[in-house]
Amino acid sequence: MRFIRVFLLIVLLGVLGACSRGSTTDDSAYTMTLSTQPSALKMGPAQVTVTILDPQSSPVTGATVSLEGTMSHAGMMPANADTTEVRPGEYQGTLDLSMGGEWLVQVTAKLPDGKTIERTLPLGNVSP
Repeated sequence: MRFIRVFLLIVLLGVLGACSRGSTTDDSAYTMTLSTQPSALKMGPAQVTVTILDPQSSPVTGATVSLEGTMSHAGMMPANADTTEVRPGEYQGTLDLSMGGEWLVQVTAKLPDGKTIERTLPLGNVSP
């Protein structure tokens, strides 16, 4: 009897945890591209532009987009940035690239309908 109660409690907590995160939509239905300024990255601030298109190739407007830059190896503090929509479907933020090497950017976009798109994109090699 105790085993059944523990099992049901674990299932209930799992369901509640999944519901509290909001819904995540299918990444593959959306297109995300990333560009940087300067294009040849060096340590220091870099302007990152993310373009998001919906399944019909229309710009995704009104999203809340955040960036998390990480190195491709463990042990590095991430660089975080919120973005501003500068044109329909284009979101810009500045990441402080604190070390040379390969970087990745985790893009999280909360759409106006409440769904969330997440994608990890390569930022490229940063020169010291």
